[in-house]
Amino acid sequence: MIRLTWFVLTLCAAVPGAFAVTYTLPPEGSRLVGNPIIITVPEGNTLPLEAFAARYGQGLSNMLEANPGVDPFLPKSGTRLVIPQQLILPDTVREGIIVNAAEMRLYYYPPGGNTVEVLPIGIGQAGRETRVTG
Repeated sequence: MIRLTWFVLTLCAAVPGAFAVTYTLPPEGSRLVGNPIIITVPEGNTLPLEAFAARYGQGLSNMLEANPGVDPFLPKSGTRLVIPQQLILPDTVREGIIVNAAEMRLYYYPPGGNTVEVLPIGIGQAGRETRVTG
């Protein structure tokens, strides 16, 4: 467990802050933070949906869910994209690092702060078996 904790802390330090979305914590009793953002795909776009996801600190799966029918390989110019930056915080203690594997998100609550940093995470590697140890 200590190994995993150090790995996650090292990973957080190594990942540029641009991938994290920082939210102000909601009042007690509320878990809803952020607001969705609507953008328009620029003219002459050559970027895949994944590039827009990375620009706004979102995972590709979240972008696909928020934008059904949009071509993930090449969104058409003029298409409106929903950036899903509104979310419900996990129902747990708001301190330290929380990894929610089902959501594919890492939540970091800085000590003594009034914010939470949310990062998209990936689990395993496509086409490879993920080793599980007890």
